[in-house]
Amino acid sequence: DLKAVFYDKKIVYTFKFLFFDTEKTVKYSDLADITYFQTFSQKRFGYGDLCVYAKGAIPGTTIFNGFQLKNVENVDEVLNQIGEIVGKIEN
Repeated sequence: DLKAVFYDKKIVYTFKFLFFDTEKTVKYSDLADITYFQTFSQKRFGYGDLCVYAKGAIPGTTIFNGFQLKNVENVDEVLNQIGEIVGKIEN
């Protein structure tokens, strides 16, 4: 079960790892980028994978410096809404 909650100054991402609930916090001041990518089939149905990168992240690796939300419905619209909250989105 994955969940990302956007607060006033941070994102809290909760996920299950093995049998434990794990939580990551990324402050907006530590954000480098939020973007998405789509496979052909995701694009066809309006889904995509959101990638949240913190400063110092190596592109393509969200495991240590951010997180990824898979198969987000209406991903372009969701990214714009996140941009209104976070204020750091570049399309």
